[in-house]
Amino acid sequence: MKDYLSKIITNGKAMYLAYDHGFEHGPEDLIGESINPEHILDIAIKGKYNAVILQKGLAEKYYTDTEYQKQIPLIIKINGKADIWKGGDLYSRQNCSVKYAKELGASAVGYTIFLGSIKRAIIVKIEVIIITQMTKYQLFLNEFSVASKASR
Repeated sequence: MKDYLSKIITNGKAMYLAYDHGFEHGPEDLIGESINPEHILDIAIKGKYNAVILQKGLAEKYYTDTEYQKQIPLIIKINGKADIWKGGDLYSRQNCSVKYAKELGASAVGYTIFLGSIKRAIIVKIEVIIITQMTKYQLFLNEFSVASKASR
């Protein structure tokens, strides 16, 4: 597992620039230059971040087979939801396979879970599958946990 991490950490520490929010929040939350993915990728490189976190669509268009791929590691966020929570239970469906994340050049995958979700049994089953795939494709998992209303 340590070899997987060597691409995305420095001296046991890491700083990632997440740019997966446009998918979940929508473009109205991205103002000025932050709407431009290339501007964000440039910040990640100039700021010496360990990796940038993108959804698969942005990775396909702005990262894979570009100069950015040579300059900064990629973490693909493999799940998400198109609308931020507006009531009800939180659950983000997987929208990218681990295999495809690897094909896009990812060094790791990111996955958000919602603690206290009534769909936790489904989430755990999916996580087991993802962990199995990560091992197969030699990727690291960055898990992002969010407390849902049910757990508060």
